[in-house]
Amino acid sequence: MKKKDIKICGLSILGSVALLNTVSVSALDESVVSDTNQSSQIIQKSEPFVEIEANAEIMPIEEDTTIMEGINTSEVVMDEGGVELDAQKAQLVAEDSELNRMSEKEETVTESSEQVESEITSDEQSDIMLDTLIEENHKTNDIEQPVIEKNDITNQHQWHGTFFGESTNESKNSVTINNDGSVTLKAANFDPETKIIQDKGGKFTSYHDGITYYYTEIDAKHENFTFSATFNVDYLNPKADGQEGFGIIVRDQIGYSNTGDQQFPSNSVAAIATKVKVADENGKSTTLKPGLATRFVTGLTEEIIEEGATSISAKGKSETIPFKDDMTMKVEEGKKYTFTVKKTNTGYHTVYEVDGEILENILYGTDKLLQIDRDKIYVGIAAARGVVTTVSDMILEITNPNTDAPAEEEPLELIEPSFKFNNYNKTGNQRYNLELVTNVPGKATIYDSEQNVISEITLEADYPKFVEVDLLEGDNQYTAKFEASNPELLTDSEPLISETLIHHKTFDGHYKGNIGTYLTVSPSGTAEGDGTLENPLDIFTAIDYIKPGQMIELMGGVYEMNRNVIIHRGNNGTNTLNKLMGTVSKDPAIFDFTKGGAFLINGDYWKIDNIHVRNTQGNIKGMTIGGNYNHLQRIEAYNNGDTGIQISGNATEHYDLWPKYNVIENSTSYNNVDPGHNNADGFAAKITVGEGNLFRGNIAYNNVDDGWDLFAKLESGLIGTVTIEDSIAFRNGTNLEKNASGDGNGFKLGGDGIAIEHILRNSLSFDNDADGVTSNSNPAANVYNVITVKNKGTNLSLYGKGNTEVVSKVEGIITWDSQEEDRPGNESVLNNSENYINGKNIQGDKVDESWFEKTDLSLLPTRNEDGSINLNGLFVLTNGKSVVSPISSQPLVPYFVLDNTPEENSNEDEDKENPNDNVIEDDNNGTEDIGDTEKENDTEEDTENEETEAEETEQAKDNDKVVDSDDSKEAQDNKHPIVKLTKASQLPATGEKRINPILALPLMISGFVLSYLKRKK
Repeated sequence: MKKKDIKICGLSILGSVALLNTVSVSALDESVVSDTNQSSQIIQKSEPFVEIEANAEIMPIEEDTTIMEGINTSEVVMDEGGVELDAQKAQLVAEDSELNRMSEKEETVTESSEQVESEITSDEQSDIMLDTLIEENHKTNDIEQPVIEKNDITNQHQWHGTFFGESTNESKNSVTINNDGSVTLKAANFDPETKIIQDKGGKFTSYHDGITYYYTEIDAKHENFTFSATFNVDYLNPKADGQEGFGIIVRDQIGYSNTGDQQFPSNSVAAIATKVKVADENGKSTTLKPGLATRFVTGLTEEIIEEGATSISAKGKSETIPFKDDMTMKVEEGKKYTFTVKKTNTGYHTVYEVDGEILENILYGTDKLLQIDRDKIYVGIAAARGVVTTVSDMILEITNPNTDAPAEEEPLELIEPSFKFNNYNKTGNQRYNLELVTNVPGKATIYDSEQNVISEITLEADYPKFVEVDLLEGDNQYTAKFEASNPELLTDSEPLISETLIHHKTFDGHYKGNIGTYLTVSPSGTAEGDGTLENPLDIFTAIDYIKPGQMIELMGGVYEMNRNVIIHRGNNGTNTLNKLMGTVSKDPAIFDFTKGGAFLINGDYWKIDNIHVRNTQGNIKGMTIGGNYNHLQRIEAYNNGDTGIQISGNATEHYDLWPKYNVIENSTSYNNVDPGHNNADGFAAKITVGEGNLFRGNIAYNNVDDGWDLFAKLESGLIGTVTIEDSIAFRNGTNLEKNASGDGNGFKLGGDGIAIEHILRNSLSFDNDADGVTSNSNPAANVYNVITVKNKGTNLSLYGKGNTEVVSKVEGIITWDSQEEDRPGNESVLNNSENYINGKNIQGDKVDESWFEKTDLSLLPTRNEDGSINLNGLFVLTNGKSVVSPISSQPLVPYFVLDNTPEENSNEDEDKENPNDNVIEDDNNGTEDIGDTEKENDTEEDTENEETEAEETEQAKDNDKVVDSDDSKEAQDNKHPIVKLTKASQLPATGEKRINPILALPLMISGFVLSYLKRKK
């Protein structure tokens, strides 16, 4: 041979080691250096070189392949350095290939599908790509040991490399052993010049990681250990999305490589760099992406995993704990981090040292990682998603449990109690709900400003309770004393005191057409205004002090914001007296958040019309709805730094408090782009949403992620059933400027394998970068009367996780002209003659271009003046039918008028009575919403992105949370009036422009009801 080279009969060791997992190659002082940034896995050249020919195609373990055909296994190849691969090893390769192909062992973690050669200088380090799993009877040639093992108890441990879990594959995930004993874990492809990430390999999640993993097996019953390793961050995605990271992970079971969409839930202990919440120097919560933390996953068994995602989320427990609550150190590229994990008779310890301080977290009980594999645990180093890390100084010390210190009893962890009023301090509601919350059970006594007891309530931990009070004009002081049920379990057993001051104020505003009272708001309005046309209010003051039944009239124009516009929790209308906000003119009110902030709706019973939300900063959603029974129409959200319009609540609160029965109608969301290019959807209702949320007549296009995202994840569990109808998704996945791209599904109807009966009906999806309609592993998503065509992935993709049965219902679907084959989910979908899957039905009838009036993708949907959709003939069936029905938006008007109504637009009435006196009562108890929604009886980091969402939003930092408020009870008690409806006898002489206000309210309410029922029909 002319140079030092190793050849194995033309077989790609790197590309085929998934099948040949008994082979390992080493070269003494020579080097094969992998360019971890190239998905083709070309080995960098140096002199002298080791040449490995790669002729064979990479095949997944489960696929049938003839990769061994034509290989002369008797050929002996030896290099000049004395490295030999003899005929016996080659024969073992051939004999084991079929067995290994069918096994559930790890697929190759370093690969090449092209011929590769490397040149190295004599002084350079040598790298070598590791095979996936070396069985105990097929040991590798000697190389410098990556892990120093101190072990006088048992045999030396053998280390293996693999990748497994969601979003992993051979092009993105690999393990490289370097001749200096370090190990490089790759979980990303990126441009080495710009550092822009190209592919993300895997992700850290609460229960089922997708990772590159270099590990060994530990006999859990006969071995304790201490394992430490130092991680150098070679590359970290500059636009981290919260699912990347690295560290030491101890697992209850190991995964195996496949197509990259399989989950491998496991109990685990980890000392890792990951997304974590800490407190800054001012005590304010902040999220590090990534920071340094411990993660404990417990409670999983084979039976629970077999039951599926819903059972895992309900019965498992996942905790991410910062090593120090106020350690705000963010992980940075180019720096080193050393972790230690120990198993003792006490349990598992994670250790990190910073500034000479040893930080430690303990999971008590070694049996918690012996619930799936009863004998072994798996200890190793891992990397996920947008990370490449080189790990050195790996030391494994094995000790004997019989001679180690005995187990320590888990100490009783005392709870630091907290108790507070959780109210905003301003309101226009005369009847108001005080909210109290604690982290431990107990009783609270509430006092007014004169120390009169107004209520005594029992509180559960982390579940708010509400106390209804009648406010006076001005300041209202309340005090509450809390006594815990089990003070012996607390760090402080003394009663806790909390105080709140609520300022109550109202504005009469002005009249337009003598229909009701408006509070005028303009971009130049001030807090000193009075809501009249001549003296408008600013948006913040108007929102804070609006009364049920009033309307905030927004003047058209641009409102330049520098902070959040918030409808706070508790700022509620009632089911018959909504609070309203919108424009009377055709011109929209445009809220521009370039300088900061977003639009947050955490109150109940609001109607909002004709506003735009744009230009929020990176990772900030345009509009988030966290309240209940709200109706939004003609909203446009665009150019935001995250999802345009999203319904979601607070992951730390109970499901009952998640937002429910909201309607988003005739709205459009487009060109929303987050920094990571994987989270900004058009519309979303995900992770923390309750029942009955409805999207109707909406359009989503050119959002960098998905058109709609109904993602659920294991940590949060089931969400409520969401309905999408009469809506359109197109061109999602790439923004309008074509300089950002992400997933690009049209309608994404779930996540994490959790079965939720979401409904998509009467809708259209076309020209999206990925799937037109996807269940995203939700095996129960339902699709009715939908056209999905010309998408760049599949038109329809219905599937679950693993072997989960897909029970999705599909009735009346037309799919046509996609780049990938449909995945119909089950036979009933195919057997329905009304379903045209892959362009034809079961009877063989084929869809073609003549079925549609127009198919020209330059002819895009538009909106009519009333907000309804105009398809302009695009994908309208030639028989005159359209799957998308035009839904008209109704103009908003106030619900009541005041006493002694003055002339139109006049505000001069010195003798005007207080409108809260002598009211005609609203006797509805607020359990139903008239004209807003119809209840559904169903139940409900990309997963690659969310969750990141995980989900509570960045905007939730204002301590404004989702709640099911009882503010609609305002009208139950005649002693506590809300608003005053003027009687006809009290009005001035009637003229042509006067409307009898007694008739006005029922007419308006009936109008909304009839309009709603008409639309439902």
